[in-house]
Amino acid sequence: MQVLLLKEDDLWVAQCLEYDIAAQGPTVDAAKEAFVHAFAAQIAVALHHGEEPLATFGPAPRYYWDLFSEAQRLAEPIRIPDPIEIPPAFMIDAMQKTLADSWISV
Repeated sequence: MQVLLLKEDDLWVAQCLEYDIAAQGPTVDAAKEAFVHAFAAQIAVALHHGEEPLATFGPAPRYYWDLFSEAQRLAEPIRIPDPIEIPPAFMIDAMQKTLADSWISV
């Protein structure tokens, strides 16, 4: 799996290429950490609903693939947690509420 890190305005964005999943943060490290949480949460939610993880995600738009072809490789890859590190299904509802509360736009 390949993830592109790029600066957009005042934020860093971590965009997965194979699956159109992205996260952002004020620093590269914050964007990487947010991406790991978003990616793991997508897997956990799918498992909770008895679905195949990531099956509903297509690839990122061509724009990101084109940027990726010119990008430099990171010295250290982003680590995605092993399945054992993904929260148990009974925690998913609480995680969804927390995420919903954190990302409400008014």
